[in-house]
Amino acid sequence: DSLEICLEYQEKFPENISVLSQDNAGQAAARNNGFRHVDAKYVNFADSDDYFALNAFEDVYEFFERYFDETDLVSIPITFFGRLNEGHMLNGKFNETRVIDLNDEPDNPQLHTNSAFIKSDVFSKYEFPTNVVSSEDVIVLTKILLEKPFLGVVNTTEYFLRKRIDESSTIDNVSAQREFFTDKLKDYYLYLFNYAKENKGDVPKFVQYSLVYDLQWVVREDLSILSPEEVEEFYSDLYDVLDFIDLDVILNSTNFRDERYRIEDR
Repeated sequence: DSLEICLEYQEKFPENISVLSQDNAGQAAARNNGFRHVDAKYVNFADSDDYFALNAFEDVYEFFERYFDETDLVSIPITFFGRLNEGHMLNGKFNETRVIDLNDEPDNPQLHTNSAFIKSDVFSKYEFPTNVVSSEDVIVLTKILLEKPFLGVVNTTEYFLRKRIDESSTIDNVSAQREFFTDKLKDYYLYLFNYAKENKGDVPKFVQYSLVYDLQWVVREDLSILSPEEVEEFYSDLYDVLDFIDLDVILNSTNFRDERYRIEDR
């Protein structure tokens, strides 16, 4: 009954809430449609069953206004609740509230739009791609940071991300899909590396750190759902991805969940 609930809130707060309804076409299509109706200085894409600390909007707004010319993208820490009760492993960058120069400190991945706030006029240049599985956030955020590689981080508030007890969320089930493997290597990793190279002449270290962090969740998965031909294609694409990643990025990344995923010699 999500639509009915949303309409109830719209009736209570007509100046604050607009309700759009469309056939289910995935998260990317919904976000793209929603953004077309945004009339605000900053935009966020919260997920449906998550929530913010009460001071989140105020603290982010004040930070953005103070550092408006320095950054187009501001992030806050993620704390899990539900099945897990802990901070996200990428919360290390929130040791202090500041603007991070990613050229100087590249090992600070930002992979989520749910915990990020973006200038609406900057975001209007991009759309979430609808041909990838679970990584449309990273593609958009990376394009924004390639244009201005300065990430604002605010450590005085939190975004609370539900880990469902029944493991029914998209991210919990994505690795059971064939598209998570070969298609993701092509349409996400290789696409972004080639985009960076075409637009910047090379692949900045901060892009490499972001994608090598994300890659660990792919290489740990069981490939048994793939055919022998698909497995061969997967490894061929994986080697193409690794060609874009400098060895020192793999060796120095601070965000590996398990050291077994750290590849020293291909």
